[in-house]
Amino acid sequence: MLIMGDLNTMGMAFPRQRKKDRRVSEEEEIEALKEFAEEAGMKLLDKQFDQTFDNGKLRSNLDHALVSEHLPVKEAGKRADGTPYFVRVDGWQQLEGGERKRFIEEISDHCSVGVEVGL
Repeated sequence: MLIMGDLNTMGMAFPRQRKKDRRVSEEEEIEALKEFAEEAGMKLLDKQFDQTFDNGKLRSNLDHALVSEHLPVKEAGKRADGTPYFVRVDGWQQLEGGERKRFIEEISDHCSVGVEVGL
């Protein structure tokens, strides 16, 4: 199984301000997603860039790829520090300045994510 897309991992604020309805941070939510995936026999794949959403005011890590542990996934590349990543991120991340702003406003505030599956 392969699950990809905007999973809205931006933290959660519950509708009431009771102490038991505490806010969950983006990092806590992503870590919980990773743990849930592992319990289900899946893994959360490392991406080329963590930040995949930018609306000009907020940049966040919303888009992810999860795969079943037995599914072969090809390495998409290595980061500058040599760490491999398996999810290609394309879109505004490759642009700067006015080009980035135009992409976000006219095409998408999300980057696309891609995974190559196979041996």
